[in-house]
Amino acid sequence: MVNKNYLEEEFRTSSLFLDESVFESEYIPKVIKHRDNELVFLSRLFLPLLSHPLKFSKKILIIGNVGVGKTVTIGYFGKMIQQSAQKRKLNLKFVHLNCRHNRSSSHILKKIVNELVGGIPNRGLSNQDLIDILVEYLQEHKCHLILVLDELGYLMKKDSNLIYTLSRFNEMTFSEVSHLSLIGIVKDLLTLRNLDNATVSTLQNEVIRFKKYTEKQIMEILRDRAELGLKPGVVDDSILFIISSLSSISGDMRKALNLLRNAVRYAEHNKIDCITAEIIQIVNAEFESFSINELTNLNRQVLLLYKSVCNLLSASKSQITMNEIKEEYFAVCKQHNNQPRSDTQIWGYLQQLKRDHLLSINFRNKNQQGRRSYYSIPRLPVKTMLKQVEMILDHSED
Repeated sequence: MVNKNYLEEEFRTSSLFLDESVFESEYIPKVIKHRDNELVFLSRLFLPLLSHPLKFSKKILIIGNVGVGKTVTIGYFGKMIQQSAQKRKLNLKFVHLNCRHNRSSSHILKKIVNELVGGIPNRGLSNQDLIDILVEYLQEHKCHLILVLDELGYLMKKDSNLIYTLSRFNEMTFSEVSHLSLIGIVKDLLTLRNLDNATVSTLQNEVIRFKKYTEKQIMEILRDRAELGLKPGVVDDSILFIISSLSSISGDMRKALNLLRNAVRYAEHNKIDCITAEIIQIVNAEFESFSINELTNLNRQVLLLYKSVCNLLSASKSQITMNEIKEEYFAVCKQHNNQPRSDTQIWGYLQQLKRDHLLSINFRNKNQQGRRSYYSIPRLPVKTMLKQVEMILDHSED
């Protein structure tokens, strides 16, 4: 029998978050970092809609992998163009719909019409009825609609007819006035394979490709979100670097934000005041699928070096230096009756481990004369990795 209100208990617990919403994929910050080129390109493409109202329409395709900022950038652009339209007293509407949540033509059309007109019943209207209502509204109010269909692939799997209709929307009105522009957001061009050639050609007329974020860019965005969303002292740059390093493999900003948010939740649940490297490893284990083949494919000397790194990091250290690694490596080689390799070979082995995403290297300015390298294992709990390495080494000695 429950005799306590756990919600009230949580309210009394001091949260590490200032604003958890800043870690949501739908959150649009006041400043968009590292997408200036894309915003400039969009602005140039859509400028005629403001300078020559109702004379132009655009059909744009946004392409890029998950977590590269497509949705947040388009959302930010939507705010920009609506502000510019209001400044010029133009009737311009911006409707952003996610096809993963609205997977049929009827659902999408109802959402569009409800955004503009409101009061549309759930049943009783055909797709053509909804299109007629939309056309009538846009013409009567001298309005231009910019429609964004995000994650377009989900709609394409079930119904591609709506894309054909929307791509020819202005032709349907038999008027020289242009009332609708279309922005489609997809992961890749294979999404369009169900469309007819004419529609594909129309959509590919203007394509903007979003490249994945670099490790440095992820770090900068994470730092901004942490300052907005977390209490001071909850996370420091060394932890943000570990998350950035993990996420830079795919360039997925959503993964980075989820890792940080889930790490904070883990800390709260376990009554820990700040995020540690071990917490990141534990939380990241939920995302990563580790295969022992990643270790068995390494030669013995690389495994001995990796065991040295694991030994050091398992002793509650988050990052270690080259000198520490070398000292431990010589001890491990002696333990396993192996001759240690030269400094040059050790450096090469560390680079191999980095390429295989088994090790991260963080460079910091030591002083004005140079930088120092720090090494970490951010992917999985170090003790888990150490156990696997020891098992492989012991088996090879039998």
